[in-house]
Amino acid sequence: GNIRSAVAIAYAISTSDFSGLLEKYKVLSSDEDRNRIIVAMASIRDKSVVEKMIQLIFNRTIKFQDAYLVVQSLAQNPFVREELCNALEGNFEVVKQFVTTVTGGPWGLSYIVKGPMVFCGIDRPDETIEFLDKIKSEEIARAVETAKEYIKIYNRIK
Repeated sequence: GNIRSAVAIAYAISTSDFSGLLEKYKVLSSDEDRNRIIVAMASIRDKSVVEKMIQLIFNRTIKFQDAYLVVQSLAQNPFVREELCNALEGNFEVVKQFVTTVTGGPWGLSYIVKGPMVFCGIDRPDETIEFLDKIKSEEIARAVETAKEYIKIYNRIK
């Protein structure tokens, strides 16, 4: 049990078998095992995985409660991070509406701002900080400021 995640990720990276992993995801009954497969699929080094995984959220193949895991896992993958950042920034109003619907309010955006957007700031700090300033609202002001601080810190030690 302790190596399932490592095996799934290694399989994903070595084969890029998104379809096979998706089929495995669909037949698993354990949420823990499904989450392992989500992380594995997000580890694939092909930029098309971003769109595929986002579609799985919107068509409800992946549960709404696991949407954050999808986005966070994609953000941690340096091979697809730029694609994810572009998708989040370019479709922010759709993301905002989705998160507001799922979480019952705009406060849920804090998780996207403090997580994936910080990873976006690793590769392009100035653009990400500018974007965060643009989307800043009362509900997510603290998260925006926290994310900006992390981006600055990470870029000082990079």
